[in-house]
Amino acid sequence: MYAIHIYTDGASRGNPGKASWAYAFFKEGEDLPFVRNSGYIGIATNNYAEYMAVIKALEKALELGYRNVVLHSDSQLLVNQLLGNYRVKSSNIRPLYNKVKELLQKLENYRIVHERRTNPFVKIVDRMCNEKLDEIK
Repeated sequence: MYAIHIYTDGASRGNPGKASWAYAFFKEGEDLPFVRNSGYIGIATNNYAEYMAVIKALEKALELGYRNVVLHSDSQLLVNQLLGNYRVKSSNIRPLYNKVKELLQKLENYRIVHERRTNPFVKIVDRMCNEKLDEIK
């Protein structure tokens, strides 16, 4: 099966504060997501929300049978931790990091790409996170 592009984002208002996650799946060369989802976490940090977005996205990709993934995130910390460039120092992030690594091992091929916040697909998932937070009063 061909590679899909997954864009993820996490948001926290207050850091820690009310937090949400979002992901969107895109086929190569297409501008509209064919799978998208978002959720509310509760009170969490932005980094926690970023990791939750990746976990939810990878679980969905595996459930749908996708094994070739290009994962895109605007979180420098998350990308660099997953690539092994940064250590995971936070005790509340360590279990999430381990879960992501476990899910990545179930894929045939994957790439992890850092994106700028100005990327139009990053803007989609960012908007999804904010819409989810706007629902919570």
